This record gives sequence, structure tokens and C-alpha cells, in this order.
Amino acid sequence: MPIYREVTLPMEMMGVDLDMDLLHKIDQEITTDLKKNKQIVLDSLLKTSEAKEWVVANAMEKYPISHKGNWAIRLIERYSLPVPKSEKSGKYSLTQKNIEALETTSEKEETVKQFLLTGDKALLEDVECARISMSMWKEHNDGDYINIQSKKHLGEIVFGYMGIKPLVAGTQTKSGRAQFDMDMVEHLSKDYPWAENLRIYNKLLKVKSTYVDRFLDGHENGRYYFYFKQNGTVSGRYGSDAQQLPKPLEEGQDAPILMKYINIVRAFLIAGKGRKVIDADYESLEPHCFASVSGDKGLQEIFEKNWDFYSTVAIKTEKLEGVSADKAADNYLKKLDPVKRNQAKAYSLGIAYGMEAYALGMSLGVNQKEAQILVDGYLDGFPQLKEWRERSREHAKTYGYIKNYVGRVRHLPRVKKVYEKFGDRMMDWRFRKELEPTYGKDQVMQAYRDYRNGLNNCLNFQLQSLAAAVVNRAALAINRKAEELGIDAKVQAQVHDQLIINVDEKDAEMFAPHVQSIMESTTKLPGVTLKAPPEIADNWKEGH
Repeated sequence: MPIYREVTLPMEMMGVDLDMDLLHKIDQEITTDLKKNKQIVLDSLLKTSEAKEWVVANAMEKYPISHKGNWAIRLIERYSLPVPKSEKSGKYSLTQKNIEALETTSEKEETVKQFLLTGDKALLEDVECARISMSMWKEHNDGDYINIQSKKHLGEIVFGYMGIKPLVAGTQTKSGRAQFDMDMVEHLSKDYPWAENLRIYNKLLKVKSTYVDRFLDGHENGRYYFYFKQNGTVSGRYGSDAQQLPKPLEEGQDAPILMKYINIVRAFLIAGKGRKVIDADYESLEPHCFASVSGDKGLQEIFEKNWDFYSTVAIKTEKLEGVSADKAADNYLKKLDPVKRNQAKAYSLGIAYGMEAYALGMSLGVNQKEAQILVDGYLDGFPQLKEWRERSREHAKTYGYIKNYVGRVRHLPRVKKVYEKFGDRMMDWRFRKELEPTYGKDQVMQAYRDYRNGLNNCLNFQLQSLAAAVVNRAALAINRKAEELGIDAKVQAQVHDQLIINVDEKDAEMFAPHVQSIMESTTKLPGVTLKAPPEIADNWKEGH
């Protein structure tokens, strides 16, 4: 209740000023760039023979050659034949009498006339017929040969004409088609220029709808009000549309045009006239939490010595030699082998949260045996973390709940119930097969999922809920400190592990050290020191 009264409600009621001039400018620019990029996607896709074949096939199926109706009218218009029009409807009157009365001036016109009389397709050239059908198809698709937002269109081209297999065999839509989605686009973008262009276009479209349009449509007199659902998650983290703000990209992380628009989004959100924002973001909060909670000395040493977290994990997991996690060292892993370091991002938190070899293999695109070597290497490299995982799971199995460092509880009764009845044999697929005749396949599968998920939840809950508590407690303490000092300052928003405090500009320099002290010391975690350096800025981009 103190958090709700003193932090949640004030954040929702306060809202945030928008730079409306910048928003309108970016809206115009991204609209123009979307049109350009849409054409780039279409041009690159239509350079492939398979896409061309698909267009022709669909055009001919949708608008087959006919000496009657709209197709015949298009043919007449193509040659400007003087066919009379009905006075009543204004449309061409394709009666046999009118066609027979046509006076032709060339061999080609005579051929068309004979087709209109007989319907003999052999009289017309295939290319010419295709052009007419394709022009009608293009109009049907709002001026494009391919609707690049249609999963049906793209799926038919990719799976049916290009012969590419779906990412997951057997997955289908409700209508029975193979599943074509953003993951498929990401996968194809590595090898096909048209898919990379489509990936960029889709992301641009998302930036416009999620951020630019949202703020333009949802503002109230130049102010936007984020929602903050305090009880929206089990961990205690806020559920909020503020959490959807994109993380800034560094040079080379994505296409330049995407970086331009993604990195400008936070600049829309401004401190306001006579105001400043103090922006403080915890450094690696969840890794700090699991280094503390697990009691692992190797993990704690990373933060004591200010080493790079992901490099350390990679070195210990894969037993790399000749490289260092020291950011200042000449043999710093990020400099020498950034791919190894980036791979560690996929499992550095995941394994701590209970990720096993199968899921890791899917994430990294390696076989299960290779993934198991990584899991084993990680747990061998950080033995206290391994012990904490095992200890936590035993507690959940025995008592049916888990408690985090500051006392928040997550109840896991299904874990206890399944364990008491079947033990860890539930994790063995052979044993589950034996249970199916007695309990039914669906019930056995549900019990397995509940058990497996519960064993993972007892790990990630401890870390995520502790991180949430650290941030929430700091927000409460910051608002109380501002009140104690008698200054106009309030926590304006919480975005993941970041607090944004809106403050009268005359008090910003004085209050920033208080913010840092509160964030770093309100909740003390054994074995680690939290870090949350503040930045004073005019908008949310400058401070992040």
C-alpha cells in the first residue's frame, strides 16, 4: 500500500510532457521512409524468379482469361477498340452484334476481335494475357503485386515456390498453412536480401505504430500518461506500457535507419519547462541479485573487480584461455572474440533461471549435446550457483513455495503435489509414457509442465522479484526524501531497472547524489555493491 499511494498513483497522475514538434517531424520522416522501404522490399522480392512465378500464377487464377466481363474490358481498353457503351450503365456493351460491327485497322485488332467473338485463348499471346491479369491482380492488392504484410502471400512464396522449410516442422496456422512469422523473416534475413529488407520494413512499421502513433493518438494536450499495474506480475515488477520503450542501440547493432528511429523515441519524452529529469539505471541488477542470492564467489568477484559479466561467464563456461574479462586488458574477450561473448548472453541469465540443454540448444541453434556441454561448463564454473539451484528446487519440492531474500513468497503447490506422487521421475519421458494409460496423455503432459515450470519459477522468482523489490523500495525512499527536503521532485516513471525522477531544475544538482545514495543503499545485498549512477537531462534520451 505505501508503494501504491506514494509511487504508483503519483506516476500515473503525473504523466510526462511530449516534444510535439519533434513527434510531428519524426512522423513525417518515418512515413516517407516507410514508403521508400516498402518499395525496396517489393523490388528485391520481385527480382526472384519464384516471386514472379507466384504473382503470375495467382493473377491468372484470380483473373483468368475471358472474352466476357472485366477481363475482356481490360483487353478492349488496352487496344482502345471503339466498342459502344451502354447509355444506362456507361459500361462497354459486349454483345455479339457490337463486336461483329467493330472495324479493325490492324492484324492485331482483328485477332482481338476474333477472341472476343469466340473466346479462343490460343489467339492471344501468353505474355499479353499475363500482363492484363497481373494489372487486375495489382489493383486488387491496393497497387502492389505482393502484400508484404500478408503472411499468406509470403508463406506461399517461401514454402511453396522457394521450397524453404518452416523453422519448426509441422507448425500450422488454423487454416492449415505452414507458419510464416517474424521469426521466419529473421531467419531468412541472413541469406536473402529481400528478407533483410522486409525485416527492416517490419521494424520500422512497429516503431511507427508502437511509439510515434501511440504518443500522437494518446496524448492529452501534449502530455502522455503511462499506466503502471502494480499487481500485474508475480514478481512485483510493474506491468506498464513504459516498459515497451526501446533500448537504445549502439553503432553497428542494426541497420542505420532503424537506429535513427529507435534511438530517437526517448527524446519525445521531455522534462518540461523549468524542469529536469534525473535518470538513474541500475547496472546489471539481476546479475548482481543472483550473484548475491546464490552466494557464488566467482559471480561476486565479477562485480568486485569490475570485470565484464558476459566475458567472465564465457571464459569460465567454455574454459577459454588467453583472453580476459578485464575491460582494460589488451586481450579483453569482447575485443578478440565478440561472438563468444555475445553467445554467453543467451545463457548467462537463462541457466541461472533454470534453462536446460534442450531450450539452450534451440536458442543458440546447436544440438542438444553441445548445449549440455555449455550447461555443465557453466555450473562447473560457478559451483555455488549450482548448489543454490539444487537447494531452491529441493525447497520447492518439499514445501510447495519459495521465498526471496526480502521475504516475498511465491506459492508452488503443484510442484510439491507432483513430487510427492511421482518424484523426479516425472522429468523422464519414458516414465510419462507409462503413466498415460492410467491418467491420460493430456493430464500427464499438464502435470509435467506444471512440475518443470515450477522448478524453474522457484529460481527466476527469487531473482526477478528481488530486483523488483530493490527498485520499488528505492522509488518509495526517493519520494520520501524529496518530501523531507521540501523540494518539488517525484519519481515520474519506472522502466525496468531505471528510475526517472522529474525535478525542479534549480534542485536537480543537489538532489542527484541523494538519488544515487538511496538507490545503491536502500536494499543491501550480501556480497555485492549495487551501482546506479544518475544523469541529469532535459529528456529521457539524454539521460539513458
